[in-house]
Amino acid sequence: MTDASALDDPARSGSRLARWRGVVGLAVRRILGRLTSDLPNRTALTVSIVAITVALLVVVTGLSFGLATESTVYGGNVDYWVVPESGTTQTTVFSAESAQLGGVHAKQTEMQEVAGVTSSTPVLVELVRMRGEESPEPEFVLAVGVVPSENPTAVSGVSTAALSPGDPYYANGSYDGDFTGEVVLSPGAAEALQASENDSLSVLGLSSGRTDRQFSVTAVNGTGSGAPQGEVPIAVFHLSELQTLTGADEGDLADQFLVRTNDPSAKSQIEEAYPGASVVARSGLATRNLFESDVPLAVSAAALVIALVVSTLFLATTMALEIDADRHRYAVLASIGFATRTRLALVALSTLTVAVVGGVFGCLLGGVGIVVLNRLVLAQMGVESLALFPPLLPAYAMLVAVVVGVAATPYPLVVAWRTNSVTEVLQ
Repeated sequence: MTDASALDDPARSGSRLARWRGVVGLAVRRILGRLTSDLPNRTALTVSIVAITVALLVVVTGLSFGLATESTVYGGNVDYWVVPESGTTQTTVFSAESAQLGGVHAKQTEMQEVAGVTSSTPVLVELVRMRGEESPEPEFVLAVGVVPSENPTAVSGVSTAALSPGDPYYANGSYDGDFTGEVVLSPGAAEALQASENDSLSVLGLSSGRTDRQFSVTAVNGTGSGAPQGEVPIAVFHLSELQTLTGADEGDLADQFLVRTNDPSAKSQIEEAYPGASVVARSGLATRNLFESDVPLAVSAAALVIALVVSTLFLATTMALEIDADRHRYAVLASIGFATRTRLALVALSTLTVAVVGGVFGCLLGGVGIVVLNRLVLAQMGVESLALFPPLLPAYAMLVAVVVGVAATPYPLVVAWRTNSVTEVLQ
């Protein structure tokens, strides 16, 4: 242990910095010593509570980042999203009412010619009414129009493997090519329409002058998109065929563009292809959307408030109880030469150390929680990486832990000040 007189006498310690370094070392050693001996105890319980609240903060914040990222209909293989500048990168359901991109088939040809782009597709999202052979009434289904590639991918959890590659009905803008009549349903859509593979479906056109069209279910697969009320029914079409049903063929419209590439330099060329649109990289989408989407921001803000309140109150109370139980120890420190200022500093540093140690364990526990959550979601819903763990998340969690430590310090200091009489304690 650092000599008490050396701590309080600058002349003997050599410098004020050395004196306070000794106080910090003493506070840290005391807390770590209590964590490794005489378990369970109040210090270990306090660290556990702080760790649990920080871990919940990490998981919920990671989930908020994940919710913000899940703003397009593609899975995690897409590297860039192209959206209208006046639109939003919100969830798929809301994309149906956002600003749209025009001339998307011609733009897709340009995208495919960009060096480094392996695949791309425009995406149209609309609500359509569909009726199965066995369904008594038409049902609203979230229709997603894409241009399938040779390499199947997942769109809103539904594989495009059962759709013919390309978009033959577009026919260079004439919309009179070969009509495939293919549609892939999510399990939720198949249940709502009472349809299965090879069944026929009637799709009721939503624009004036459009007649009902017949489609054949080529597959039922995937999980669709989860929602609090249940699974969203999703039907995946060829883009031009959905455009014809909804009137989006006038202008060749789509809601967003999805581009897969391994070349970071491709972004500038993609921006040139759509000068009036916003190109967002997958790695930067979470941060952007966290502040554009109210739901993820509200969830993360609520988690922050709960973590601060619960951790601060518990830490302040238990540290005050700890100081009251250790009155004799602090009295002994006073009797051997520790000044009041030094003892109060020791109390503050001990409180902050408990918060920091709890924050470290909370970050580790939160990381494990995110891994477990993602595995459970993958097993139950088929959605990968619902919660994210960006590099700044641990730093954010540790900052919260430090704030908790600082906010919880005044109450233990008051308790320590009131038990400052050496003679009273040692009698």
